Amino acid sequence: MTLPHTIPADQWRAPLRERFERATLAISDEQLERILAFGEGRPYDTMAACLYVGLAARRLGSEAIDAFVLEKGLEEAHARLVEDS
Repeated sequence: MTLPHTIPADQWRAPLRERFERATLAISDEQLERILAFGEGRPYDTMAACLYVGLAARRLGSEAIDAFVLEKGLEEAHARLVEDS
């Protein structure tokens, strides 16, 4: 499937919040904005950030995306993206 190089943040917000809610992970507006800033609208980067933030929450037994979970997840997403480039 062909995706645009970037997707505007306003098109990401509601779907990402819904995905985190379906995964029973609470996320604040601030944490969601940090994920969006990390991805800079790029689909692959943004989805990698979401994936690794969610996995970090699960590994840590957290039901919410707090600052620590977010940092761990974004660190892992960054490492994976560097490996892929």
